[in-house]
Amino acid sequence: MKREPLVSIITPTYNHERFIEQCIESVLAQTFPNWEIIIVDDASTDGTHDIVSRYLGDRRIKYIRHKKNYGKEKLSLTHNECLAICKGDFITVLEGDDYWPNYRLQVQMDTFPDSAVLSHGFIGLDKEGHITIWKYPKQLYSRAILKNDPMGSSLKVFLTGRYFLFPQSVMVRRKILEKIGGFKQDPFLFLVDYPTFMEISLWGKFVFVPKVMGYWRRHPTSITANFNEDLWLGSGRYAEWFARSFRKVTEDLPVDLKPYLDNPGSYAYGILCKMKIAQGDREKAKKFFDQTWEKKASLTLPEKIKILLLFTFFRNFFGRIFYQTYLRLRTIKISPPALNKNE
Repeated sequence: MKREPLVSIITPTYNHERFIEQCIESVLAQTFPNWEIIIVDDASTDGTHDIVSRYLGDRRIKYIRHKKNYGKEKLSLTHNECLAICKGDFITVLEGDDYWPNYRLQVQMDTFPDSAVLSHGFIGLDKEGHITIWKYPKQLYSRAILKNDPMGSSLKVFLTGRYFLFPQSVMVRRKILEKIGGFKQDPFLFLVDYPTFMEISLWGKFVFVPKVMGYWRRHPTSITANFNEDLWLGSGRYAEWFARSFRKVTEDLPVDLKPYLDNPGSYAYGILCKMKIAQGDREKAKKFFDQTWEKKASLTLPEKIKILLLFTFFRNFFGRIFYQTYLRLRTIKISPPALNKNE
């Protein structure tokens, strides 16, 4: 009889007493039962430990508590600490302030072929209980990019410094993570998903599931809320490093990446240009615009037009209002996910 695969869930948490219960409950509600969750508490100073302790009677739940805070600079160390002790055939990350719909693991396990190295889907953004998704997410990227088919196609997005895989929805084969040496992190980039998924794209095709597979909670204490500008700057610099370091490997892939390898980080610098325009910092906006425009060969035509409009029209008050209205029109509110297995 064939053994059912085990999914290992890595859950880093720090001062998530307001969120960790919903996070754990969303795992307990999964219709796919063969999972283990490794919760690593990075020396929380609030009630996170007390809440997690209530769940430790379930043998599938393991708990590591750091005596000292590793911090955002050592996220890869925290993730790889969990990777070393987990037993799963598949690995997924669910941070302590995020959560899943109850069908998430079952759907991915049912649609994960032997030929794929990674599975992903849509995510919902949760801002204080107001959950939204992009209205037309499939139109943002081509089928080739979403499925990394031919292999390396997703680098057409990654090499511009742009993210399109979010850990709330991603599942990877453990053996692939081990082949690349575990989770990756650049010293100046306070996240592991972007560099890790970039390198995984060199190893095989992806599976794309056109459903909401995770919920990303945005709140004032999250890393992405407090270090957003640094993250985009780090992404641009990491894209430049990746293009240099993996040039020989990427040139042998069955997809033409030369424009992206020659012009890495373009989208990230475009985002930074937009930020500085919104902040009224014209000097830095001009600097990032110049960096973006020097690398424009790796941008699509709509992205080039958007950057030009941002730099010319969106510098004034009415332009910013127009852009905010555009973002609202592009999203749609959805209902919260069910946590009960029977719903």
